[in-house]
Amino acid sequence: MSPFAELLISQIVEIQHRTGRPARSSTLSNHLNMAPRTIRWHLHNLENAGLLARPAGPKSGYAIARVH
Repeated sequence: MSPFAELLISQIVEIQHRTGRPARSSTLSNHLNMAPRTIRWHLHNLENAGLLARPAGPKSGYAIARVH
């Protein structure tokens, strides 16, 4: 996993812990001062790798996938 992917996951964990909700890409984009499209690209790759889950519904955000 790339250092940026690790940073992104750590930010998602922090946001989930602080808010009790999945992290939205817009929140991550603002927090990391990066373009929303870039953040969404990385989030999509992490989701495809099974590391993130995206709950159903609009504006739901991303959460760490459950490990079984």
